[in-house]
Formats: sequence, C-alpha cells, structure tokens
Amino acid sequence: MQPISHMIAPQTSVYFSSNFEFDTKIGSAKIREGIARLGVQIVNNSTVLGVHQFLTTGGTDVLLASVNDAATPDNSDIYSSSNAGATWTKETEAAVVDWTKNLKVHFLTYLDTVVAYNGTDTAASSANGTTWVATGGNLEVQNFPAGDTAIEWNDKVYVSGVSANKNRLYYSSVPSSGVITWAAAEYIDIEPEDGGGDITALAKVPGYLLIFKERSLKRWNGSSTFPDDLFRVGAASMEGVTECRGIAYFFAGNGKGIYITNGGRPQKISRPVQDIIDLIPSAYYDNVNSHSDGDNVYFAIGDITLDGLTYGNCVLKYSVDSQTWSLQSYPAKEPQMWLSLKLSGVTYSAFGDDDGELVVIDSGTQDGSTVIEYVFQTHEIELVDTIQDITGIVVHTRNAKSAKVLARVDGGDWKTIGYIKNDNQEIECHLRGTRFEFRISGTSISGEVEVSGLTFTDVDSTTNYE
Repeated sequence: MQPISHMIAPQTSVYFSSNFEFDTKIGSAKIREGIARLGVQIVNNSTVLGVHQFLTTGGTDVLLASVNDAATPDNSDIYSSSNAGATWTKETEAAVVDWTKNLKVHFLTYLDTVVAYNGTDTAASSANGTTWVATGGNLEVQNFPAGDTAIEWNDKVYVSGVSANKNRLYYSSVPSSGVITWAAAEYIDIEPEDGGGDITALAKVPGYLLIFKERSLKRWNGSSTFPDDLFRVGAASMEGVTECRGIAYFFAGNGKGIYITNGGRPQKISRPVQDIIDLIPSAYYDNVNSHSDGDNVYFAIGDITLDGLTYGNCVLKYSVDSQTWSLQSYPAKEPQMWLSLKLSGVTYSAFGDDDGELVVIDSGTQDGSTVIEYVFQTHEIELVDTIQDITGIVVHTRNAKSAKVLARVDGGDWKTIGYIKNDNQEIECHLRGTRFEFRISGTSISGEVEVSGLTFTDVDSTTNYE
C-alpha cells in the first residue's frame, strides 16, 4: 500500500487488502488461513507477557508462558505445560512467583537450561521447565545481569538493558564443564556519547552480534565494536527484531519503516506498505512485535484506521521468496509475543494474545468459530483528460458469494454497486468520472475465497475540454 501514479501502477498490483495473501497463487489474491487456540486458556482476559518452548535433556517438550495474574493484575506468573497446552500449571517456586506485572518476560535456552528474565525481577533458571531456581544452575543465574535483553552468540551469553547501565553490554564466560560464569569486569560500553539512546535489542547474523539502540545500530565481532554507526536508525524494542535466513529484520525506532541487514548497511523493505506503517500510532512503536517461520516474517502492528474503517490487531506479513507484503487482521486476538512451536515433528507459528491464550496461525479456514472478514481494494483507475462512463463490470472471484462490491469516483464516497452471487459476477452500474476505485468486502462463509480482478465490459470515454 503505497501511493503510486496510475501511469506506472502494475495492472496486477493492489492498493490495499486485508486478510489476503499473494504468494500462494501468483496473479490471484487468496484468503489467509485461520487461527486456532492451542489447548486451553491459561488465565482469562489476561495478557501473555512471554512464551517459549523448552526441550529438556530427557526429550520432553515443555511450553512456558508468563501471564498477568488477572485482567487488572497485581503481578505476573509463569505457567508450564507438558501436553501441548491441554493443561497449564502455575509454577509455585519462590524464584518465579509474583513477578512484576505487565513487564515482558523473555526466555533463553542454553546449556540444557532455560532462563527467564524481565529486567526488573531476579532472573530464574530451570533444567526441566518446572523446577525453578534463583541461584546456581548451568547459567549461574544468581549473577545473571538484571537486563531485559539477552542472546547467545559465539558460546557466550550477552545481556543488555540493565537499568543502571543502559549503554552497557555484559557477557558471560565460555562454558567450562557445561557451566558459564559471570564476572563484574566482563562488559563493554557501547558509545554512550553517540546520541543513539539506550540499547533496545540484540540480534545475530553470520559474523556479527548486532546491537540496536533507539536511534543507531552497531555491530560487534567478538573483539571490538566498529567505530562508526552502521545506520542512524535503531530498533524500537527487542520484540521488533527477528532473524530469518541469516538476516535481521527490524522495525525502526522512529516508526519510519521495516529494515533488513546481514551485518552491512540496512535496507528498507517496507516502502510498498509505507501508508500502513504511517498509520501505526507512535505510542504503539514499542509494542510492535515480530516473528519468522523461515519463509515469512511477521510484524504485529496493532489497530489501524483507513478510510473510516478500523482493522483490529493487524499483522504485516512479508514473504521472503516472493518479496510481497500482505496485511492480516485478527479482530479478537492481539499478538503479544511469538514463538515457533514444534509438535509431533511439525513446526507451527504461534503467539500469546491479550486473553491469556496461545494461538496457532495458519490453522483451518476460520478464526476459531468466527469467519474471516476480508477487503480487496484496487488502485485508482484513471484516463487523463477524459470522462468515462462505466456501465458494466465483471468481478472475477471464487467462493466470494454475498461479498459486497463498492466503487468510489473522483475521491468521493464509497457506494455499493452490487453483490457477488457467482464466481464471475456481472454487475450493471452507472459510474461517471475520471478516477475510479473498486473495493470487494465480505466474509469467508463460502470457503476458500480468491479474487483475480475486474473486467470492464461497457466503458465510454469522451474528451473533457472543461
């Protein structure tokens, strides 16, 4: 979705769509797959603050989730499930009881141990996912820096976001006998005088650890940082950074777009959807959260409003292979934190939502028991210096019965011109003007919906000498 002249807009391009994908069948828009709750609800009407799948040394899969304890929370708690979410158990060890409410909780697995941390409460670790300690363990958790961002790179754990030293990057020893240690002198300060702000995120690409600040990006090769900024744009938060195929994708701290880098100068890839990026409220920048499944990259961007219509809980999906964008909307589920989930040998993408649930995407044809609502909108169609009378069109779709077809002429109001009853629906209309836009909106009540385009069957043009 980017403003573009009708003179150069590809005939197969779309100005705006919601809940369609363009990489599954080239040349057509196909409705996205549905979503489904994984197992049972953890805590009703509560925000999921963190999610993780931990594989124990014994081969047991343990799902972990940090959730606020109520809709109006006093604190947050960690829950575990060893049966794919069919049941959830609240962890009662002192190390993970009554953590600070509303703080994002991150998990890191290293040396057959998982550590949970949020930048405020004392970090806790577990070797089995159900027994938690605040001292000892393979990660010497009692000395784990109280940061909100951590990553393993080159056999060390790096931590940033410690409140007293926001520009400091701490790092552990390399493992010795399967254990790492922390020492007070093991850190580097990342140019606090550069005006880039605090460290917000860490990521790794081949050869480098990337260090994102609010307004700049650095890289570390294990022995020294490079003297110049890679880029004078940083990342809004750790959740807004993800890795796919050795490349880091990140939502810029200034909200100006989505970028990629492999350790070199970042490139902006979000220009085709810049109008949507611009609709993200600045107050939501820190909440933008991302994920990759190896083929696609997802950025959850909250609610947006366009042409008087609000699209709830939106996710921008980028196909790495086709380099196409699509907008998805989950009206009843707001993605908070993502994870890749492997169950019975199959890998799924899932997110924790704002209702105490884990939700699997690309599952079925509905969003739970709710049909999927969709919108498909064309670019402006315009012939310079002419007035056009359009009296007939054919809408080429599949399984779009009962969908509404609307038109807008010369930037006026949207008006309904017909409804789809058949796959190639002829619609009689009377549209007069120079610039035309068309919109198809409906729900997935008839199955897998597909839109191929429009054909004008009756158009008269006269020169406009006014």
